[in-house]
Amino acid sequence: MIKRATWMALSFAAFIVSAYAETPVSISETASLDILTDYDRDLWAGPEGWSDEQWQWKKRLKWDKSCDYVGEVEVHPLSNGSELVQVMCTPGAYQPAYYLFIYEPQSTQSTPLLLGDERNTDDPKIINGVVSFDDASGQLTITSLSRGTGDCGVYRTYRIENNAPILRERRVQECSEAFIHHRLDPKDWPLSP
Repeated sequence: MIKRATWMALSFAAFIVSAYAETPVSISETASLDILTDYDRDLWAGPEGWSDEQWQWKKRLKWDKSCDYVGEVEVHPLSNGSELVQVMCTPGAYQPAYYLFIYEPQSTQSTPLLLGDERNTDDPKIINGVVSFDDASGQLTITSLSRGTGDCGVYRTYRIENNAPILRERRVQECSEAFIHHRLDPKDWPLSP
């Protein structure tokens, strides 16, 4: 029975891929991928709505199915020829969740960046927050809010050097039970070691 269920899931995944990709994809091409198949299609387009480019990145990076709800990919070139790849997993109520990878086109190797902050995730692959990358300066910025009011959380900046994130600045604003009338810009939150 397990083998039949696995075969059915793989067949369904192959159908999804072949129905939405420019060229048909066989079951063998998706067998090694952890693909989301059980989700509310009224809420999420999921893999059924992906473009061919999204499928290509899924095959290259092999992210797990918890990031398949949206699967939007943004690619930024790095100075050494590698690429910083942002994959949006979910939009979230007040901040999205991302996976970040360093992808090396020459070798087709990818490395996940484990930048999830322990204050808001148990999985270091998951980055809860607004992620931005400035191509000109090479600065990666992550603003992770602790609650929807946006008055507290963690603000971090990194520089990517030799395919590794180097923390440049970390700021933390603790949440207060007192009503905050004036929210500080995260860039003005107190510095934290």
